[in-house]
Amino acid sequence: MTELDFYRSKIQAYLDGILKPVEVSEFEAYALTHHSFMTEVKQRQKDLLELQELIPEFKLDKEKYEELSNEVVMVMKDIIKPESKKITSKLSFFFKEIF
Repeated sequence: MTELDFYRSKIQAYLDGILKPVEVSEFEAYALTHHSFMTEVKQRQKDLLELQELIPEFKLDKEKYEELSNEVVMVMKDIIKPESKKITSKLSFFFKEIF
């Protein structure tokens, strides 16, 4: 892996703000001394901002939030029913018999 490839692999982490402080310093130092790389980073940042603008603002009022939360809980309970375990054990037995 070249030095350029190494820093390219860090662009997203840099833009997400998840690099350690020492990594940020190294990344920025590299970018300041490599103009084409800095241009690449700025373009990626611009692309991300444009994508973020396309994502609509999504807010729920308290009533709708609780309704959706309850629905998720019901679905999860339905998935984890005791019958599901029976089916899983039956399928497991079935596959053991076949293989």
